[in-house]
Amino acid sequence: NDKTTRSQFKFTFGPEDVEYVSKYKYLGLWFEEHLDLKEMTKPLAASANRALGALIAKYHAIGGMSFNVFTSLYNSLVAPVLNYGAAIWGTSSFQHINSVQNKACRFFLGVSSTTPNCTTRGDMGWPPQTHRQYIEMSRLYHRMQNLDSDRMVVQVHQFCSNLKYRALWITKVKSVFNKVGYTGFDETDMGGKLYVKQFSDKLKLYDQETWYQELFNDVGRSNGNKMRTYRLHKDRIQTEPFLHCVNKYERSVFSRLRTGTLPLAIETGRYNNLPLEERICEHCQIHIEDEVHFAIDCPLYDDIRYAMLQVLETEYEDFNSRSSVVKYILLMLSINVKIITSTIVKMFYRRKLHTDC
Repeated sequence: NDKTTRSQFKFTFGPEDVEYVSKYKYLGLWFEEHLDLKEMTKPLAASANRALGALIAKYHAIGGMSFNVFTSLYNSLVAPVLNYGAAIWGTSSFQHINSVQNKACRFFLGVSSTTPNCTTRGDMGWPPQTHRQYIEMSRLYHRMQNLDSDRMVVQVHQFCSNLKYRALWITKVKSVFNKVGYTGFDETDMGGKLYVKQFSDKLKLYDQETWYQELFNDVGRSNGNKMRTYRLHKDRIQTEPFLHCVNKYERSVFSRLRTGTLPLAIETGRYNNLPLEERICEHCQIHIEDEVHFAIDCPLYDDIRYAMLQVLETEYEDFNSRSSVVKYILLMLSINVKIITSTIVKMFYRRKLHTDC
């Protein structure tokens, strides 16, 4: 409330009175009177969204770009805007900040907003947004630990170190270190690069572990987990090979199949709250139409997938004797990316033709 009396003291700047305000901008960051970091990060998210919009416009203008180019441009044009001042506010996770990177991942993969962020981040291989924030935070903390003790900022830093308030920046920083499992945060004889590298290594392990836990978290998903099939063939965050060698449409169809959002009966039945056993394939009228049935078993696509299965037979020993689920997992892990993605696209095109009829 702007009408609340903040102080009886009157500040002046020369002949002019300095009025009390609820927030002010300093070096590009908005500081709110209650130090609400959410208010500080909202303008950053808005600016980063505009930068991402410019990147997407350039992508369309030149007819697409490779994964490496898109990643480099994101890291050069969007991430610096998004992470400006992250050393200060980066101790917490904010949905509007995370959504910028999630949006970039979904765009390049060609998937919808209903796709789990866990799967898009897993296939892109990008570290989570909080990873970038924590790195900036660790740099500032290390610098504060190594400044001359006679500097005012160091004295304030040391004074706060002895306080137990959870809202303090230094308390939040140490909480992050403890959460990640980094025990060397108070070492002052370590160089800055080595300090950040050691923390980054711990952070990568923590990111992998939390990502894996999210992948298998079924709490609150009474109507089924979209990641039910994805987690059969994916167990770590890494860039998938198909992102480097297929066009945008093939990438979109294959990504939606991998992430469980291709409009098969098992997914569309979710919208109508159909029981799982009623999400039957329209073409064979026998089995549930899930990703395994579509890619391996449905007879509607036998002629299309024949060449693909022949390739997989030469790649994997005893491929024909494996179960359908194992065949699907091997398909997703195969190095023959181009023939697999092109085959899946042809199958999906036929499915759309039959469904429309």
